[in-house]
Amino acid sequence: EVVVDVPEMEICYMCWIKGMGDLNPNETLLDDEDAFDEDNEDDGYYQVEISARIQASNGKNFTSLDLLYQMEQQLSGKELGDHIFFEGLDRVENYTGDVPLYYISFGS
Repeated sequence: EVVVDVPEMEICYMCWIKGMGDLNPNETLLDDEDAFDEDNEDDGYYQVEISARIQASNGKNFTSLDLLYQMEQQLSGKELGDHIFFEGLDRVENYTGDVPLYYISFGS
């Protein structure tokens, strides 16, 4: 079933990383100025918000399986703390980028 009818989109999520080396090639930090400040550090990890651009496997739209698989691949290796349960995607309506942006909601 098609769940997002666009060929590419951005997904945004919060996680904990040790440094820029933990980012995938398609990921960027949303607030990279203060990301690695010592006030943001806990046991060697830094809490950051990441945006990742993903493309539909079929080049047209995202099916539920494709989208869940790609999100899992993006989050693999990232520390989520106690927020490990997927609670859904929320479209960011006021985003002015060239593709839609969705925020991944997690719960504990």
